[in-house]
Amino acid sequence: MTSVIISRIQRGCTCFGMLSNVILIQLIWYNSPKSLGVYKYLMIYIASFELIFAFLELVTVPDMFSNDSAFFVIIDPRKTMLAEGFCQMAALIFCGAFAVSLAIFGVQFAYRYFVLTGNTSMTSKSYILLWLGSPLLFAGVWTASCAVFLTRNQFVDTVLREEVLPSLGYLEIDRLAFVGVLFFPRDGSVNWDSVYGMILCSCVLASTEFIMFFFAIKSYLATRRLMGSLKLKRLQWQLFYAIVSQASIPILFMQIPITAIYISTLFNSSSPIFDQVQAVTVSFYLATDALPTIFIVKAYREVLLDYCRCIQIKIVWPRKRIEADSSGAPT
Repeated sequence: MTSVIISRIQRGCTCFGMLSNVILIQLIWYNSPKSLGVYKYLMIYIASFELIFAFLELVTVPDMFSNDSAFFVIIDPRKTMLAEGFCQMAALIFCGAFAVSLAIFGVQFAYRYFVLTGNTSMTSKSYILLWLGSPLLFAGVWTASCAVFLTRNQFVDTVLREEVLPSLGYLEIDRLAFVGVLFFPRDGSVNWDSVYGMILCSCVLASTEFIMFFFAIKSYLATRRLMGSLKLKRLQWQLFYAIVSQASIPILFMQIPITAIYISTLFNSSSPIFDQVQAVTVSFYLATDALPTIFIVKAYREVLLDYCRCIQIKIVWPRKRIEADSSGAPT
């Protein structure tokens, strides 16, 4: 019963997130202030990524398993819309999307800082590929680490057969697509593949966090020192608050829960409740991350509110039947 409720919450949140990102892309493309310049394309890039991430979550239907020192992201080929041969690649891409979701806001803060400080060379169209490609570089390192160190080995296969496959109707292990860690097998040894993989992923995570916080602080200080019209200052503050709100959502709904899971696995004390929480919070991230930009940036908010005001809902009550019989008139 719990799994059914969680699945419905995931599907509902994911579909809502896709709709909100489609709306945001339309608002950015048609209603952005002209002063945004190239930054408009970076905003569309972020919204498009979140749309793709939501679509991937919808078609792969990933499950999560957490217990003791093990944590796996699992794709059951019988539940997904993808061909079975693509399931393992989809699992790796899904995990790589997690890295992009964190790196993308560091890049966004860095771009905002260069705009605010008047660095026209770094914010010109000739550097747009650098800004768009940087998150993919972090995702590539993360995905490669998962592919090399966080897939099957003898220790992981044992846990999958004994603890995971029975809940999946004893699916053949070769058909199961997954990425995950197992630090301490039951024989008392250490699974060094998981250790190496988590070290690399932690380095990627620390790098993205450093870039994000470093340029967030510098962007805040640059915005405070900004000279210009009141309208320009208001727009820059709106963009800053929108980025801060957007960046806080993946930290709250993805980074904090996944960090708690990995810490618990390191202490050999993870619990199945963690994977249920993580499954729901990922969907919450997808559902809410577009909303700050839509409602904080005045140009987008006003267009959306004006559209909502134009929608008229008319309630038509059924007419009461005329009691013609009471007058004796024929019907």
